[in-house]
Amino acid sequence: MAVRVQDPYQCVAATVADNLVYREEEREMIPLCRYLGVGVIPWSPLARGLLTGSRRRDQPPATVRAATDQYAHELYSAADFDTVDALLTVATARGIPPAQVALAWLLARPGITAPIAPPDRNTSTMPSRPYRPFSTSKRSRA
Repeated sequence: MAVRVQDPYQCVAATVADNLVYREEEREMIPLCRYLGVGVIPWSPLARGLLTGSRRRDQPPATVRAATDQYAHELYSAADFDTVDALLTVATARGIPPAQVALAWLLARPGITAPIAPPDRNTSTMPSRPYRPFSTSKRSRA
């Protein structure tokens, strides 16, 4: 009879950058984690505030952080606002904050264990009730 010994150094979770704007990890890392049974915990699920609607194409930043976060300016480009525009369209059609749509999208994806979401000082961007993934089928799209 074979007895399997648990490796005390076995990886049980991986933290990866993953959000609607940056999706590089879904090519290899997330499928590998799923195959190995490793949890995936995305950090920056709101893309440093970009997916909250605090930064919009051709408009001044809505928050101090949006205006002063130089690292976000390096990470994200003008082309990323196509994703933000689509996100705002869905959020507006559903009457919910864009952050809720972005997190629901992330939570509905296979292999995602739980995102690391930062606390939000502006309660208008985040819902007061738990996130509930919603259908992204063609019938439910805005």
